[in-house]
Formats: sequence, C-alpha cells, structure tokens
Amino acid sequence: MRIKFVSAFAAAVIVFLTSITILGQKGAVCKIGTTTFDCPAGFLKLPDVDATTRLFQSKDKDNPLKLFVTVSADDFVDSVLRQTHERSYSIPAGERFEWKTVTNPLTMDVETKYKHRVIASLGFWNKHLLELKSFIFSVKGKNIVIGYSHDWGEQPQANARLFEKGEGIGDTAVGCNAVVTLLNSITKEFKEKRRYCSMSTFTSQ
Repeated sequence: MRIKFVSAFAAAVIVFLTSITILGQKGAVCKIGTTTFDCPAGFLKLPDVDATTRLFQSKDKDNPLKLFVTVSADDFVDSVLRQTHERSYSIPAGERFEWKTVTNPLTMDVETKYKHRVIASLGFWNKHLLELKSFIFSVKGKNIVIGYSHDWGEQPQANARLFEKGEGIGDTAVGCNAVVTLLNSITKEFKEKRRYCSMSTFTSQ
C-alpha cells in the first residue's frame, strides 16, 4: 500500500508541475536590435528582409497576408519591402509590378498615445493588386514601423481601375489588429496583450 501511495503522490506532483510549466510558458519573442516584441500569433516567420526588418506570413491560406516590423532611426521607405513582396509571385522574366503611392490610405481607428502616420503603396501586375500599408510610430526616439500587405484578388479590370485611381481602397481587420497588438507588445501601453482596431469607421490618413 505504501508503494502505491508514493507512486500516486509522485504522479500527482508531476501533473502539478507540468501544469505550472504550461501556464508559465510565454510566446516566442522576436528581436530587432535592442527592441523585443512578441512574435505574432497565427503567423510564420519568414527570412529577415534585412537587419532592421522582420517578415511574417499568415498561417491562414485563405487570407495570405504578410506582416512586417521595422525598427530604425532612419526615415522609412518601403522600396525594399516592395521588392521582397514581388518575389512571392511567379513573375516571368522581363515583367514586374507597377507601383504607386496611395493617396489618402484608409485605415480603421488605431488606439494609442504614440504619434503615428500611415503610408501605403499599390502594386499591380497581371491580375493582382497588392496593397502595402505601413504604420509609422514614434516611440522613445525610434521609428517603429509595423505594417502588412494584402492581395485584393485576381480581378484584372477592377484592379487595373483601382490601381489607376491610386486612392485608398479599405482595410483588413486581421492586419490592423496585428499591428496594434504588436505595437503594444513593444510599448506595454495597455494591460491586455491582444489589441483591436475599431471597425466602426475608416480614417483617411
């Protein structure tokens, strides 16, 4: 009986310690220089764009959204990210995306005390319209850029008209929510780790 009691007690201890370990586990941490942030849930990490930029791919095959984070003291330009995104497509030799800066990009409301601005680019090739949207936050003397790309689908005529117009099209909740959640993992501005953009309005930047 004593042996059985010890075995049962030991098993209970193992279960208890295992539970504590699981509850104490944290998500993976990503890093750019001295800046750390929670690697975004629901995304796979892709090869780094460069020393200052990390790139992630959504695990949702029905929503092939890419997410990126850049930390640099320099002014942000998205030309390198444009080229990186182009390589995701099977573009024949001699062809490439056409790009233009979006006039008045549209975003959902982003709640934060940190000053920010948004720039966006539209890329068009064949049937694809790709929007690259970058939120530039000023945080303690650093430019923290968090953004995402969204393919608006294969609609040749409609996409060609939208690209020619060059104005803001809309926003994606998945991308915007990922931006504010990532920002909060850096700034610790709010207690809740998971943050959401307001879906009630679109803001012209």
